[in-house]
Amino acid sequence: MNVHPILKKTMSLVTPDMHSRRRCALTDAIDSLLNGASATVTALGRGIASPAKEKHRIKRADRL
Repeated sequence: MNVHPILKKTMSLVTPDMHSRRRCALTDAIDSLLNGASATVTALGRGIASPAKEKHRIKRADRL
């Protein structure tokens, strides 16, 4: 099952007034949780699939 497109579509319907970059960060954090990360800021950041360095992914999760 391809969860990411379903999650992206649902998030855009549920949060139409949210800024697109923030919605993208939230979707990535939820996707990280679905892939097995624990619900801590550090684990969420490490689980985000991005070419950015680990430090910047953790900061991205922290800013949420």
